[in-house]
Amino acid sequence: MITEFPFEINAIQRYWPYIVGFIALMVIFELTRIPKRLKAKAAYSHLSGRAMGTVTNYRKERILRYESHDSETSDSYEYLTIISYQFEVDGRVYYGEGEGNGAFWQRDKQMICYDPNDPDDNCTLYYLNSKTKSHFLKTVIFFVVMLALMYFAIVYLSKSGK
Repeated sequence: MITEFPFEINAIQRYWPYIVGFIALMVIFELTRIPKRLKAKAAYSHLSGRAMGTVTNYRKERILRYESHDSETSDSYEYLTIISYQFEVDGRVYYGEGEGNGAFWQRDKQMICYDPNDPDDNCTLYYLNSKTKSHFLKTVIFFVVMLALMYFAIVYLSKSGK
């Protein structure tokens, strides 16, 4: 039976405001994203049809996400995979273009979402998910990893006497 903690209790008392602050920031971050995701779900709800599309062309595009206004920081770019595709609904072939999954194993075929009343209104499932799905699981995993790092930092700081 372990009777001693691997770190001082005082270390926890000293750093608990940082831990609580970090948890609060993570919760606030996720809560602020909920309205945006709900609006996107409503906007794309008519795209209920699914068909496997054949990718006819793909290219990478560099998109400016943040433009720096000083000399100390640099501009921030994101690379998107833009695909051209075709898919079939009721024997008729439809075409589209948009953001797709850039993974090499999905360069030939990707799932397409379309409006059953107007298949010309379509997008890739990858794009639809990027606008409507929550990243809650990724946030939880990040949160657990950060807590583990904080724990080890507390253990290290308590042993070094800082």
